[in-house]
Order: sequence, then structure tokens, then C-alpha cells
Amino acid sequence: MKNKDFNLELFQKQLKKELRPQREKLNLSRQEVADSVNRSSKTYQHWELTGESLTDIESILKTFHKLKFTTSKIINILQLPPLNSFELKNVIINGDTLKNMEIDKNGICSYVTEKITNLGDNQIEYLLDILYEERIKRHRTKYSN
Repeated sequence: MKNKDFNLELFQKQLKKELRPQREKLNLSRQEVADSVNRSSKTYQHWELTGESLTDIESILKTFHKLKFTTSKIINILQLPPLNSFELKNVIINGDTLKNMEIDKNGICSYVTEKITNLGDNQIEYLLDILYEERIKRHRTKYSN
């Protein structure tokens, strides 16, 4: 999705949907999150309840960091295009990102196996093949124009 297609209403809806559950998952109080972004608890509460008024990038990023949002969740909330394979490789190489994604040195197959226990090795390989094919299609589309 290109920047011109950014939808503020969708962004606010996503914030409203994601902020509170993620904060509660981490057992953080509203005050703790508010303090980390130098805002009042009332302001943060307004962000959670409405998704509105969280507009400056510094506050957005600090909030995402405090709430430990994954890279993919941030990409979705900000309506950014998915990472291409080069970008994904750089993200995975970064040790801090690996910790956030809970992917260890055993790699993505082990991660998927642990997180999605009802998939067998063949299904995981098939899933990875599909993801690779999607990446190739995006790459061809990007460079064919």
C-alpha cells in the first residue's frame, strides 16, 4: 500500500483494537505505558478507547516499543507494504528482532513448528514455498513496471 493510500480511520480502528489487549497481555498499567511516552494516563486511555490523537511518530513508536509489538503488527497498523525478502533477511539477522520474534538459531521452521503445533513438516515446507512464491510474484511485479 502506498503512502497516498494511508487511511487514518483504519489506523485509529487498528490502534483501538490492538493497544489495550497488548498492554493487558504484558500486565502493564495504563500509567506505565503513558509514562514511557511522556503522556498522562488520561491521554493514553483516550488512545486506547478511541484510537484517536496518537498522531506524532515519536509517541507512536515509543508506544509500539513499550507494548512490544512485533514488526509485522507494526507494518499492518501503519498500513505499510510487507517486507520484501532482502528487508526480511535484514530483520532476521538483527539479534534484537530475533528476541522479539522469539525465533532462535534453529530458524523459522522450528518457530512455526512450535507455534502452530498441528502442522507437520510437509505442511510447513509447503507454507514456506507459498511465502517464497508470493515474494517472487511481488518482486516481478515491482521490477516489471
